Amino acid sequence: QIAWRSAVLTARTKTDQVSGGLLSVFSSSLFEPYGIEDAEKFLSSVGSSLQTVRFDVEGEEVAVTARIKDPEILKRAVAKELVLTKPPEKFKNADLWRSADGELAIAIVENRIVIGETKSVERCLEARNQGESLVAVSKNSRLESSSAAIVTLGGESDPGAALITAVAERKSEKDALKQIYTTETRFNQNGIERRTVSDFGLIGMIIARLDPSN
Repeated sequence: QIAWRSAVLTARTKTDQVSGGLLSVFSSSLFEPYGIEDAEKFLSSVGSSLQTVRFDVEGEEVAVTARIKDPEILKRAVAKELVLTKPPEKFKNADLWRSADGELAIAIVENRIVIGETKSVERCLEARNQGESLVAVSKNSRLESSSAAIVTLGGESDPGAALITAVAERKSEKDALKQIYTTETRFNQNGIERRTVSDFGLIGMIIARLDPSN
């Protein structure tokens, strides 16, 4: 809650009064793709550590998981389309509720919640059963060692492998170049500070621009 409030407050102070007021009113809408209607209630109903996942560039295939702290508040925080008073279905050892239109879903398993776009929730549950849950990823990656309030682990795929072709011959035309990056977000006296570290970083971006096809 503190991190979220700090982000909203900082954004308000960096813009004009009218835009800042609108930002406060509509800030909760950023949680809607995750099936969350009340951001404050949701953050108060779960543990302090949250993991989110995004499967697409547009940000429509998303989900969030966290440990449940207050089930009753949680029920009031999720989208009205998710009716938790109805009997759930069983999916990958979890209790699963879907919205009537099938776009949103919420699952509860071992006192953890997974909520968001339906297919994303299902993929998270499938990964969990295979030992590759978001929690496991966090513990086995650079996420766990960071002290930042928000840490993002992501991957970028370049089918053309522009970075490689700029300096050498590709060994395979079928293999794409995959780069892993982490972004740390911190809140300090100056506002919000973001730092991104990737496999090749700025040097890689410069080399890729040397590709004759660009």
